[in-house]
Amino acid sequence: MKKILFLFAALTLLMVKAQNSNHNQNLNFDVSFLNADPIIDGEIFEEALWDQVFPIRDLKQIKPNYGAPVSEKTEIRIAYTSKPYMWR
Repeated sequence: MKKILFLFAALTLLMVKAQNSNHNQNLNFDVSFLNADPIIDGEIFEEALWDQVFPIRDLKQIKPNYGAPVSEKTEIRIAYTSKPYMWR
């Protein structure tokens, strides 16, 4: 009976710990809707379309310094259109 009670207590503690381990609670960012389809060619600096998309800049490191600001200038832009992307 003691083994079962110990196992139940250990599992309960693990479940509580797992529920409180969300390190990404502050991930909030805007996703932009695009009226025109972007050209997926890696040349985003020449497309004025990307100027409409809000950049995500406040990024944090995971490795080597968890939680520290990124060491290099980094921007991420997330957008969508009404059509699914078709590979060309």
